Amino acid sequence: MTTAPPPADPPRPWALRHPVLASVLCILVPNALGSVANILYNLLNIAPRLSPAQTEVFNRSILVYNLLVYPALFGCFIAWLLPAGRTLQRGARTPAEAEDCRRRVGNSPFVAAALASLGWLPCAFVFPVAIAIAEPPLPGAVWAHFALSTLVSWAIAATQGFFAVDLLVSRRFFGPAFGTDRVSEAPGLWRLPLSMRFLLVYLSTSLLPIASIVAITLASGGRAPLLYVAAVSVLFGLGLAWLTARTFLGPIAELHAALAHVKEGGFDVRLDVHRADELGALAEGFDEMLRGLRERERIRDTFGRSVGRHVATELLRQEHRLGGETRDVTILFLDIRDFTPLAARMSPTELVALLNRVFGPMIQAVWEERGEVLTFLGDGFVAVFGAPLPSDDHAERAVRAAGRMHERCDPGIRIGIGIHTGPVVAGSVGTPERKQYTIIGEAVNLASRIESYTKEAKRPILLSAETAARLGDGVGLDPIGPARLKGVAELVPLFAPRQA
Repeated sequence: MTTAPPPADPPRPWALRHPVLASVLCILVPNALGSVANILYNLLNIAPRLSPAQTEVFNRSILVYNLLVYPALFGCFIAWLLPAGRTLQRGARTPAEAEDCRRRVGNSPFVAAALASLGWLPCAFVFPVAIAIAEPPLPGAVWAHFALSTLVSWAIAATQGFFAVDLLVSRRFFGPAFGTDRVSEAPGLWRLPLSMRFLLVYLSTSLLPIASIVAITLASGGRAPLLYVAAVSVLFGLGLAWLTARTFLGPIAELHAALAHVKEGGFDVRLDVHRADELGALAEGFDEMLRGLRERERIRDTFGRSVGRHVATELLRQEHRLGGETRDVTILFLDIRDFTPLAARMSPTELVALLNRVFGPMIQAVWEERGEVLTFLGDGFVAVFGAPLPSDDHAERAVRAAGRMHERCDPGIRIGIGIHTGPVVAGSVGTPERKQYTIIGEAVNLASRIESYTKEAKRPILLSAETAARLGDGVGLDPIGPARLKGVAELVPLFAPRQA
C-alpha cells in the first residue's frame, strides 16, 4: 500500500524568493523616472542655453557621475539588504540574526530615500560647477534651472522610492521577519508617523511644483518650463497617490473586513497588517483585542459547561463584583425517585453513566425555556427561570420544561418535580477568586418542600398556588388541596398539571 505524499507547501511570493532584487527594483524604477524627467527638463530648458563646448562638458560630466555614483549607491543598498534577504529566505538561526533582519528590513525605506538624496541633490551644483570651470561663463539662469531640475527629479526618486519600498516591506517582508511580534514596538526601527507621511506627500506633489513654477517665472518667464513642471507634477502626483493609496487603504480595508467578521460573531481572524506606524499599532491593538475576546469566549464556553452559559455570561459581566439583587423567579427542583437502592445495584461507572443519560434531556428542557441549572444535588438538580435571564413568563416556562422532562424521562426511571414562584436574592456569593451564582430565599426552600411532597401525593409534578396564578388559561391543573409540608407552618395549596 502506498501512502499519499504530504501536501506541498504553498509557493512563496516572488518578492520573498528574491527579496533583494525586489527591493532594488522598487528604488530603480523611481530613480529611472526621475532621470527621464531630468533629461526632458535639460533638453527643454538647459541645453538651449549652453554652447557646444559646454554641452560636451555637461554630457561627459553626466556619464562620469552616473558611472561613479549610482553603482556605489545601489551597491550600498544591496549590502544593506543582503543579510536580511538571506535570513528571509532560510529563516533566522539566532535571535541576534532575527533582530538584525528586522532592523534592516524595517529601515530599508529610509535607507532607500537617503541614498536617492545622496545621488540626486549634489547634481544641483556638481554639473554647473563642472561646466563653469571647464567652459566659462555660465549664465545665472542655467544655475537656477539646474537646481530646479534636480529638485523635481530628487522628489520623484526619493519619495516614490520611499513609499514603494515601504509598501513592499510591509506587505511581504514584515510578516516573515516579525511573525506575531508587535512591529510598532520593535526596537531599532526608524518610524515616520502618518502625519509626516502626509506632509511628505503634500511637499512633493503640491508645494514643490508651486515653488518650481514661481522660480521658473522669476528666472525666465518661459512657457515651456511651466508646462514641463505642470505635466511632471500631474504624473508624479498620480503615481504617488497610487502608492499611498496602496499603502494606507489596504490595511484599512483589511481592518474593515475583520470588523465585519467579528460583528457576525467570528473571533478566528487575525490581521495580516505589519507596519511600524500608527496603522500597524492599530492593527496590533485590534489583534490584541481579538485575543482577549477569544479567551473570554473560551472561558465562557468552558465555564458554561459547568454552570450554564447564561450564568457564565452573567458572572463574566459582573467580573469581580459580589452581591445580588431581588428577583421574581420560578424555582424548579428535580429528584430521581428510589435512587438509593438503584445506586446500590450499580458500579460507580454505571451510576455516572445513568445520571448523564437521565440528566441530559432534562437539562436540555431547561435550556429550551431559557432557564438555568444552578446546582446538581447528586440524584437531582435545582433550576431557575427568570434569572439570570429575565423573563415575564418564567412560571409558564418552568411548567413547560417540567412537562418535557416528564415526557423524556427514561423508562423505568421515576422523577419528582416541585415548582414555586416567588422573590429571591440572586447573585454571586463567595470570594472574588472563587464565586458561584446562586439564589437565596424562602421561595427556594418552599420549592424543595414541594418536590419532596410529590412522593406522598404520588404525582410527578407539583406546583404552588403562586406559580399556578401566573399560568395562562390553556394550562390544565388539578388541585391537590392544602398540604402540610415539612418545615412550613401553614398549609400550602398545591396543583398538578393535568397531563402529568
